[in-house]
Formats: sequence, C-alpha cells, structure tokens
Amino acid sequence: MSVRRMGFVPRTVSVIAAMLMVTLVVGPFLAVRRPADIHGGTVIPYSAPEIINPLRGQYQDIGVDLYPTADAGRPPWPGTYDAGDRFLWSDLQPTSGEEFDFSVIDKAIESAHREDERFHFRVMALCSEGCERGKLRSAVPDWLRSREGATSEFVKGDETYVVPNWNSDAYLAAAEKLIAALGARYNKDERVEWYEFSGYGDWSENHVGFVAKELGAPTPWADESVAQLGYYDEYHDQAITKSSIRRLVDATLSAFPDTRIVVAAGNPEITRQFLAASPTLPVGIRGDCLGVIPPAQYWVTDPQSWYVHNDKELVSKVLSRWKSAPVVTEWCNSQPDGMTQYFTTAVKDVVNYHVSLVASNVLAPQPGVYDMWQRANKYAGFRYAVTSAVLPEHTAVGADVPITLRWTNFGTAPSYDDWEIWYQVLDHEGTTVVEVKSGLLLRTLAAEQDYSDASRDPAAATSDDAFVLPTSGLPAGDYTVTAKVVWSEHKPDGTNVVDYPTMELAQSGRDSRGGYQVARFQLN
Repeated sequence: MSVRRMGFVPRTVSVIAAMLMVTLVVGPFLAVRRPADIHGGTVIPYSAPEIINPLRGQYQDIGVDLYPTADAGRPPWPGTYDAGDRFLWSDLQPTSGEEFDFSVIDKAIESAHREDERFHFRVMALCSEGCERGKLRSAVPDWLRSREGATSEFVKGDETYVVPNWNSDAYLAAAEKLIAALGARYNKDERVEWYEFSGYGDWSENHVGFVAKELGAPTPWADESVAQLGYYDEYHDQAITKSSIRRLVDATLSAFPDTRIVVAAGNPEITRQFLAASPTLPVGIRGDCLGVIPPAQYWVTDPQSWYVHNDKELVSKVLSRWKSAPVVTEWCNSQPDGMTQYFTTAVKDVVNYHVSLVASNVLAPQPGVYDMWQRANKYAGFRYAVTSAVLPEHTAVGADVPITLRWTNFGTAPSYDDWEIWYQVLDHEGTTVVEVKSGLLLRTLAAEQDYSDASRDPAAATSDDAFVLPTSGLPAGDYTVTAKVVWSEHKPDGTNVVDYPTMELAQSGRDSRGGYQVARFQLN
C-alpha cells in the first residue's frame, strides 16, 4: 500500500487477525459488519440506467449510432467511451505504394476524441460488399491491383471482384509496408485504443468463405489443408499459409508495441500465433455475428470441431483469453432462428464468453426482447462496487485503523485498463487528511460463468482488500473513508494524451471528486 500524508512517515502494522463482528446484509445495500459506524451507498441494480466506463458495454461501431437513438421511442443510450471503424486500403494509398493518406482515419479519431471516445480500427484488403465502384468490387488500391502477382480477379454475374493473392510477396510486401506506416503514425497516439489485425480475409475478418464458395477461388479442402496451408482448415474458408500469416503477424507486433492489438478469431493459425506472442498488452479477441455464432467462433466451441478434439491447448487458450485481454463483438446481420432466439443466444454468449464490448450495429429489438438486448450490453465488461466493510467502531488517537473492504464485480469480465484504487480519509470538514493507494488489482477480479438461464444475472466475484489506515497526528473526531478508482492507462511517451474521470462504480453516493463513501470511524 502507498500512503500519502503531509509530514507523515507510515508505520507497518499488521492487520488484526480476528475481530468480533456480526455481519448484516440487507438486499442490494452495502453489507455492514459491526461494531462500526459504516455508511455506504446502495448497490445500483441492472434495472437502473447504464453505468458508463471505458472498455465496457455498448460501443459505437462502423459509424452506427448508439442504440437506442433519441428518436427510437425509448430513452437514448447514455453514452460510451469507445468507438471503432474499418477503412478501405484503397482510401489510404490511392496514388502509389510510396505515399499514404491517412486523413480519413485522422478525422475519425478526432471525431471520436471530441466525444471523449478512444478509437480502434482495421483496414480491409477485400470486401464482398460495401466497396463497389460501379461493376468493380475492390478494396485495394489500383496500383496494387496492377502489380504483377499481387491480386486475382473473379467475375460473378456482371461484377468483378479483386481478391489479393494472400501468399504472394507482391501482396505481402505492400501489406507489411502499410502496417509499418500505420504503426509509425498511431502506435503512440493515446486516442487509439487498439489496432485490429488487418491484411487478410473478407472485411479483414480472417476468413475467405465468400471467395471460396461464391467465386470459386482455390482454397483447400480439409484433408488437403495441412499440406497446403500448414494448419488444419475444416470449413474450407482459408487461403493464407502459415508462413504468410507469420509475416503479417510479425509486422503487426512490430508496428504496435505500445497499442493493444485485437484479432478476429476466424482463422485458427492467426489466432494461435497472436496468443503465443508476448506483446506489452495481451492480444484481445473479436467475434463476429453475436446472436448466432459464439464470440470464440465454431472451431473453438463446436463439440464436433477438429480443434476441440485435436488441439485442446489452443482451444483452452482462446477460451481463457478473457482473463488478460478483452473480448469484443459485433452483432450478426441476420436472425436465422428468429428474434427471440437471437437475443437469448446473445445474452448467454456475452456472459459465458466474458464479452467486454458489444457493438452498436444491432438489428433493432422488438418490445418483447428489448430487455434481453439491454442486459446483453449491461452485462458486458466490469461492474465494480464496494459491498462490505469491516473496521472497529472506535480507535485510540494515534493508532492505526485496520480495514477490510470487499470489492465485488457484478459484470462478466474484468477491467483491462490500468485502474488504481485510492482510499481517502476525510475529516469532519471534508478535507482529505490521509490518502492510501491500494494494492488490489481490479483486472484480476471476475467470475467464471456457467450461464444457462437467461432470466437471471451473471455470477459475481468478490475480493477482500485488507489494509491499515495510519492516523498518527490526527486529532480525536469523526472520520469518513472514501474510495475512488483512478484511470491511468497511458502509453510510454504517448502523444495526444487521454485522461478519463474516476470509475463509475455500481453504487450510489458518488461525490464531486469521483469518490464513494465506504466507511466511518471515530478516533477518541
């Protein structure tokens, strides 16, 4: 513990091992263990308006406004600290392989920053929809399209699709150069929350199912995949080799040493290589098609999957990645089994896969399932509160006060940013007389989940923070203890420095300094 007090030298005092206490727990209220004069706020239930903190809950995705908007007939969503988008490679290098125009990304970052949002992005080298130029569908620049060996073209109906030759040096060298330039510009920028691995697959989602099944592009079948790709592909939707993946992964890790990387889990080998890496910030996972496909993707979750039977180590790493890095999702753009099943699946998957962020791109829920949609967003990420306190009611002047505060995370995932807990002792005038930094790391506090009943709330996790408050030099009187959680997620030598308010806890009583009253004691 760190202690700050003017002119005070802290003493080391052991926490009292045993205290005669009676525990009182009343509904959603802060649990109080007597004897003590302890006052804390009530725990805020999920039925209350959303609690907004960085890297949790609903985020603004691909330019879609947060749902519900003001004109949706419901109270608008109170906000977010997170936003992201995807960009066409052709917009970033329109003229040549030596020049870059990142103005479209710059403008998006600046726009997000004006709304107090950190930004994340990916770059697309292929898109089966959304990049039409007349009859041409191409996400790569024309100069790359004309470079020998870099791309191939496939015709369907009267439309021409430009598909990168993922394993050609002509393509990979250009992609590596682009990634390096992106890192040089954005790695140190604190407004950039993460960079999503880019350079392969439809929409850079790390699969080429449309190319293989609709355009007839050559991709190996399962029994040929190891020989041709260097890894097993059971769904016939991969075309990039293990060695080509290594080039793009290495380029990404090199370009963004100070910025978190997130990878779409569509390709097992790409996922494997990122999970095996040791960057400063562990690589997070994005899952497409929330409500239909599990965030970890079928190759990790399907009991019949080849990887479930033959690569349990990789499957286990994917399923436990939430313990160190965020799981991010986008809603599916179809509801094959109907709206009720769609949102029921989404709620369960948010909880069981420990999702931190849910995209704004939802198909608007009807009244009967609106509550499930809302809970999917509210369950996502962390939701901390101080739920009990143990300390003596009276302490002699000059003696240390032993305190145990119980922290509870009601959410499905921990915080991944650097948050610091500070306890402050206030005198009867509200002046801070002692300040103590906690050693408890909130990013370690989250419950395992086995969630099958979508009508109940997720399991919560608790951790006790035991410490002593030094009182030497303080006069007799009544004192209040407050807790505040300070955001401190900064990049080394970061540019465009970002700061956020103290964490919004899931309890009432937030004061003007961002703290929450958790206990009182008396010196006499």
